[in-house]
Amino acid sequence: MNQIRSDDSSKPGELPPTRPLQPPQKRRWTTLILCSVIFISGGVIGAGLAVLWNTRPWPPPRRTLQERTDRLTKKIADKVDLSAEQTEQLRAIIKERLEEIESIRLEISPKMQAQAQLLDAKITPLLDDRQKTKWKKLYAKLFRRWLNKPPTTQPATQPT
Repeated sequence: MNQIRSDDSSKPGELPPTRPLQPPQKRRWTTLILCSVIFISGGVIGAGLAVLWNTRPWPPPRRTLQERTDRLTKKIADKVDLSAEQTEQLRAIIKERLEEIESIRLEISPKMQAQAQLLDAKITPLLDDRQKTKWKKLYAKLFRRWLNKPPTTQPATQPT
């Protein structure tokens, strides 16, 4: 009943020798395709976000006096819980102060432009042609950031 084959080297009562375990078959194509899909998806998402990010103007356009007045009034009124009457009084005060701040900005702006142009006039002679090209781009970028408008091409003058 229980026959032992002659080629079996196991002794009675012992288990026959087992074959070594084989490693599972690797799914190289599946892994490669999955990695490729993830990589391409990341590129598509990144490109889409870059397009969305770069469509916003920088620097942001200046708001009108009315927009700034409304925004600031609402922000203060919400945080301080003002009544309707207090909100209207606040709106008048804010509008008056913002008009004064704007007049100061307009008064100072020519002086700031003159200083920026003087800076350009003093730096430009120090540079070679390649550096001048880079400086002009950098200067235009800095000027937009400082004064929120593009630089003029007027010659630099010494402020008095």
